[in-house]
Amino acid sequence: KEVGYTLEEIRTAGYSCSDAKELGYSLEEIKTAGYSLVEIRTAGYSCSDAKAAGYTLEGIEAAGYTPEEIRKAGYSWADYSCSRAKAAGYKLHAIRAAGYSCFDVKPAGYTLQEIRAAGYS
Repeated sequence: KEVGYTLEEIRTAGYSCSDAKELGYSLEEIKTAGYSLVEIRTAGYSCSDAKAAGYTLEGIEAAGYTPEEIRKAGYSWADYSCSRAKAAGYKLHAIRAAGYSCFDVKPAGYTLQEIRAAGYS
């Protein structure tokens, strides 16, 4: 920051998102410079950070945030449905660990046997 280069120039020179974060750039500056959400996640920014920075739920999912991280960021199943989690390949055990009830998972098409096997009662 103090050497007179823009973050875009720093990025073009090969510096990672983690480097930019360590140099004191804000997430907004990092986003504007063109770092991907995957790079932002790898640099340690939370799902809540990504949501606050204006990233879409689709982008957040694509970057690899887990259903639990998505839920903790304030998204609900109205935003991130169990059907989407199932389609994305998340196992029912992970969905349960994220705190979703059997009433949330049944409409996604899981069988009663699958729901019980995941530990729901």
